[in-house]
Amino acid sequence: MYLHNFVRALAISLVVFGLAWFVGGFILFPDAPIHACGSAYCGKQKQPHTQRDFERFEIWETGLKFGWPLVLVAMWWVNSRKPNPYEKLNAKARDNARNVEPRLSLNPDALPATLARRRRGAS
Repeated sequence: MYLHNFVRALAISLVVFGLAWFVGGFILFPDAPIHACGSAYCGKQKQPHTQRDFERFEIWETGLKFGWPLVLVAMWWVNSRKPNPYEKLNAKARDNARNVEPRLSLNPDALPATLARRRRGAS
């Protein structure tokens, strides 16, 4: 029981960290990809960057490439254990529907006398 809770907490933490890593890269590197252009580094919008920016971008990109599959597995691990509440509801509804007998008929002659009079008087 405790191991399952620990693994679930670890998976949730990994998903949160992966999403923060993904969003953080978009915030830090809005003109990615940063690449070498001549003797300097520049981004997609030809803005100059330092070598430190380039190295940080490479770290982010490598982390994204190798970490994203782990995030997907962790997301599956978190969601695969949840029962679908609609499956139980649908099964109960199907069982109840089998046992229900129709109460009223659409035929006006088969209705109780008061309802039949109201229907004939209205038409």
